[in-house]
Amino acid sequence: MSVLLTGGMRGIGKSILERLIAEDKEIVTTYCTEIDAYYLDDLAADLRELPDNVEALDINFLEPDDVNKLIENIKQRESPFTEFVNNAGICEFENYLEISDKSLDKTFNINFKAPFLISQAVCSTLIKHKMPGSLCFISSISADTAGEYQSHYCATKGALDQLMRCIAYSMGKYGIRSNSVQPGTVLTDINFADFQTHPQKLEDFIARTPMRKLATGEDVANAVHYLISGQSSGITGITLRVDGGFMAGIQ
Repeated sequence: MSVLLTGGMRGIGKSILERLIAEDKEIVTTYCTEIDAYYLDDLAADLRELPDNVEALDINFLEPDDVNKLIENIKQRESPFTEFVNNAGICEFENYLEISDKSLDKTFNINFKAPFLISQAVCSTLIKHKMPGSLCFISSISADTAGEYQSHYCATKGALDQLMRCIAYSMGKYGIRSNSVQPGTVLTDINFADFQTHPQKLEDFIARTPMRKLATGEDVANAVHYLISGQSSGITGITLRVDGGFMAGIQ
């Protein structure tokens, strides 16, 4: 079995990658030096330490040529990816009235358009080889709740969950499953700066979470592993929340 994981070199994606490595599968993951420019030294060290069963590709989802390069990689493989985990995404905190066309396009291209096109390639290749497969999209509880400074991000995650359901509905006859995981607040680099600027926000999240703690990257990785594994062979079209019960109290 082989797995394609986007955005596997930092944050939640890194936890997912570590979980997949423990399964001793053939893995291809992506990263982006342009988007991840602020931590290139750590990235270089992490890339050097990857085991032999992991191939890492530098793919910028804002560049159509890069996306097409990944799609060609998918289509030309002798053995198709039987598992696809879409994790790559951005969340830029901006006031709704100040979100520009450029910022909106950037968020939608990375968070929705690229996953749409890549999942198409994965599914078409599985169908060509007459093989079953499993897709898992990393969404967010923001797909189902509003954020004052995340209008474009919330919209992309809602779109991603609906795409997941459409894939489940249309691809089920080919033995292809599609699910998503909605993490709650996870302390990763994508929101660390926001919590530094607004420390009360972090305290409020914890206070409003029934389990009184944030989910970890490992929690999310375990949920992903379940949904792409044979343990969930009868499950498709669902969203699994990993939020410590946060959304249970949202009215």
